[in-house]
Amino acid sequence: MLSRAIMHADDGLVVVPLRAPTLPPAQHTNMVWVGRDQRWIVDPAAHTPAEQERALSLVEGEGDSRPWAGVVLTHHHRDHVGCARLLSEKLEVPIAAHRLTADLLRDQIAIDRILEEGDVLSGGDGEADQWRVLHTPGHASGHIVLWEAQRGWMVGGDMMAATGTIVIEPPDGDMTTYLEQLARLAELRPKRFIPAHGDIIERPTE
Repeated sequence: MLSRAIMHADDGLVVVPLRAPTLPPAQHTNMVWVGRDQRWIVDPAAHTPAEQERALSLVEGEGDSRPWAGVVLTHHHRDHVGCARLLSEKLEVPIAAHRLTADLLRDQIAIDRILEEGDVLSGGDGEADQWRVLHTPGHASGHIVLWEAQRGWMVGGDMMAATGTIVIEPPDGDMTTYLEQLARLAELRPKRFIPAHGDIIERPTE
């Protein structure tokens, strides 16, 4: 039985809203688990000790024997990285992020695996569980999304939001670059977009 703390669970995709120091009206950042056979934790956002313990209890206590493969950060902002180190240590898995994110977090979190455009995080043997890394700067220079092309699913970080708005803050943020990357993602026509803030965004059936 799924915990009430879990917003969504479907075929290798789990979305867990965690309270995080994000901008109102959003109050939560979605921690996302992807993978059917081995699972990746994306953006473990919990910031306070109590919320970090809640996140850890969900990860350790949800009654699933499938292994955890790693922790993935879409970018360096503090409302996305709150319990990355805690989960990495407790689960004994690496933290993965873009090299620019690793540089920006160098005094806070050690990044074990550098992700670049085109890298693939595998959730299992099937073609419909290969999550390709797309480097999408603009909101943050090291921002990435995960794209599963077979099903048209995208874990999008802060490229779009269902609650609140996307802040572009120079010098690391750049509006022109952000709009270029947003147009690039739109061309992929994702069927399901999992934002960091708010509900999953589903494309209407055509």
